[in-house]
Amino acid sequence: MVNFSKYNINGNITDNVIKTVTTRCSNAWGIRSVDLSSEICSPITDKALRHVAKYCPYLEQLSLARRTNISDGGIKSLASKCQKLKKLNIDNCNKVGDSGLKTLASKCPQLETLIVSRCKHVSDKGLTAIARSCANLRVLNIAGCRSVSDKTMLVLGQYCPNLQEINLKDTNQITIYGIENLFRNTPRMTHITLGIIRDSESTIAALQIIVEHCQLLQFVTFQHFRNPRVQGGVRKINKKKLAPFINSLRACVVAQNF
Repeated sequence: MVNFSKYNINGNITDNVIKTVTTRCSNAWGIRSVDLSSEICSPITDKALRHVAKYCPYLEQLSLARRTNISDGGIKSLASKCQKLKKLNIDNCNKVGDSGLKTLASKCPQLETLIVSRCKHVSDKGLTAIARSCANLRVLNIAGCRSVSDKTMLVLGQYCPNLQEINLKDTNQITIYGIENLFRNTPRMTHITLGIIRDSESTIAALQIIVEHCQLLQFVTFQHFRNPRVQGGVRKINKKKLAPFINSLRACVVAQNF
């Protein structure tokens, strides 16, 4: 693994540093994993990804978490050259959206882990393309992707039966309908983070669906509101109603206030 945070370089890692490392490394073609998520890598842009794509075609893992200068163009360059990619972390890369994900889907069918949390331009269009093309997808984090709806859940359930972990935190357009269509078709699920659920009854219904269909479940988290006066008519979760049901589960359950 090439972790650029460990390089003894004065100042930040820039596009030129990435170019120098990739072009001068005699074993660049053998690089399988690159981590550019350190704060010292914050200046990098799509140009750096083009260098990585050109000289590391057998790359399997890449972390670009919080690299806000990376856009769809960089992801397209990467996907076009690094078609063996299995794990990609683009958490909080706000310039990346559906266009980049569509290219990723068409070029990297071996993708197993995708983290697009807090990518505000990611929606059903990009994620359904991923689901249809990446049947080996096992880990998906779409926390904070507010444009994602039941449509993505349905397509994931249809095309990604090997899903084991999913994070839906801070999503608010996914209903019981989407939850049921996803989890009844993904029996290998072990770790689940649910998004915003409307009330106690819906929360219990969602958990019942998960318990019924996900026999390998180890951990589940759900969110509820402290304040009952919120937009959309969402009511406060009644802990007294939930407690008996939660205590009966075999998995670790965590309720989060927000």
